[in-house]
Amino acid sequence: MQHKTSRTRFSFSSAISTNYNLTTSTQPPDPQIFPQEISVVIEHLPSGKASCIDEIYNLLIKIIDKRFYNIFPTLFNKCLHLSCFPDSLKKGNIILFQKEIKDKRLASSYRPVSLLPTIGKVLEKLMT
Repeated sequence: MQHKTSRTRFSFSSAISTNYNLTTSTQPPDPQIFPQEISVVIEHLPSGKASCIDEIYNLLIKIIDKRFYNIFPTLFNKCLHLSCFPDSLKKGNIILFQKEIKDKRLASSYRPVSLLPTIGKVLEKLMT
């Protein structure tokens, strides 16, 4: 058994580069989101949806993406670099839809829907 262990150690030690130093190695660069990736996600946004608390409609986001192509990549890459998902992109409006043929006096007769900022949805989609 001891003989096998020393052979295994020898195999691993010969496979590891002697030039690699854990104390001086640098971290990998930040991941980057490219404008093309953002445009693909934005193109698939439905145009007729309601706006959120930010009152920015999907159609406006599509126009901004086409005319000012550096705005969203700059914003999203800064979020990645800072490891931050801004609070303003998490805040939404909750609206209640009454379920059909239910007593409107009961809370269980309503279905909550959260309207979140579309820019936050785009960032979330790019990160997953």
